[in-house]
Amino acid sequence: MLVDLHNHTSDSHDGFTTHAELLNSCLVRGIDAIAVTEHDAFCQIDADLFKKNGVELIFGREFTANTGAHIIGLFISDSMPKSDSRHDIVRHIKSQNGIVIMPHPWKPGSGYLSIYDKDDLINEFDFIELVNGGWRAVKYGGEIIKIAQEYNLKMIASSDSHRGCQVGLCATKVTNVHKFHVGSAQHHLFTSRQDDLELLVDSQGFVRKGRRNRWFQITSIYQLLLPLVPKNIRRLVKKTQYSFSNDSQSANPCYKVFKIGVDLW
Repeated sequence: MLVDLHNHTSDSHDGFTTHAELLNSCLVRGIDAIAVTEHDAFCQIDADLFKKNGVELIFGREFTANTGAHIIGLFISDSMPKSDSRHDIVRHIKSQNGIVIMPHPWKPGSGYLSIYDKDDLINEFDFIELVNGGWRAVKYGGEIIKIAQEYNLKMIASSDSHRGCQVGLCATKVTNVHKFHVGSAQHHLFTSRQDDLELLVDSQGFVRKGRRNRWFQITSIYQLLLPLVPKNIRRLVKKTQYSFSNDSQSANPCYKVFKIGVDLW
């Protein structure tokens, strides 16, 4: 069973992937189950369309806690937690028998561990991203492995895609699933062990289409001018650029197994 458990569509404030592009990417890359985890918004996609094509659509959400930390909940409804505290968010996900994922753990500003370091709430997480398509964990890979072992978290690879071409660039294969059928992903993820999970990276595809800043976006002039442009104008410009690019198209993957504790990301 091949899964990508962290994706954004045009329904997120910074995503561009259309619903049709998401499905097409799953079919091209052989993804069996895809999680849609919009930023502080719920998935608005028709799951039946994916089901007809043999793909399970996992309803999720990337919650932003009141301190800025991101927490992903999977297999959840569109109900809301009592507050945006990290404890209430995790409690809300667990109350629905959902899966709790710690995305990009030390990413500045939004990584859980970059804000809280280690605390007792980590015991409530189920998965942690060792490989994330939008954040390189080279500096923290060893620490993520230690925390995963200490708190019994399963390590995964996720694309954190925002464009159609990025879906599945990083993915996780559950190797002990002999026959996948739509509706079984939650069971397989809950019952899997770390030894059952292969972390996959399409290195060639990532070089061509992976998430990265353009050269001018890191210049001081750009950073000074950016706040002066209204957000809706910035969004319109980016959507127009996306529509004229080929970033909506996925290619056949060339996956390599990411060796935990050996490879760097």
